[in-house]
Amino acid sequence: MDRFSEELGRIQQDLRFLDVKEVLSVIEKPTGNVYSFFLDYDRGVEDGILAGNYDLVEKSIKFHDFQIKREGARNIVAELFHCNQYTWTDDVLCKIARRGRPADFLELLAFGEKYPMVQLEFRIVSLGSVFQGPCGKRFAPYLGREISKRSLSFGLFGNGWINSCRFLVIRDRE
Repeated sequence: MDRFSEELGRIQQDLRFLDVKEVLSVIEKPTGNVYSFFLDYDRGVEDGILAGNYDLVEKSIKFHDFQIKREGARNIVAELFHCNQYTWTDDVLCKIARRGRPADFLELLAFGEKYPMVQLEFRIVSLGSVFQGPCGKRFAPYLGREISKRSLSFGLFGNGWINSCRFLVIRDRE
């Protein structure tokens, strides 16, 4: 029992000297899910949907104007950020800002085209392209799965996100 007490005392003393910022940086380290892919921003949404070869696509998805302001073609470096808990959109956006920027819809489509099987593991959300539906609520696109089929759909932007969601973050800031 003395040996246990001594070890516990050493651990408690070590904990007193931990830097809170250092602990937070360890907790929020990238998940190791870094991906790269090529994207032609001049390609339209419909072309991106077709190239992704999704099994199920929300019917109205191609009729929304996502107002993507980037042009040209380039290589993208992205991360799938995981909050490890049920979380609200505003909280996710604050955490994403420390890593880069939220992916837009074309970036999400290009990711789905290059890495089609990833969305079968978890929902991949793009918070960089939001549109307002006819009911006045805002929606964000995501790649998901329905049974064993790959899907492209929308989630409510202002609501919470289940803990299994991953958020596509573009790491190269513009």
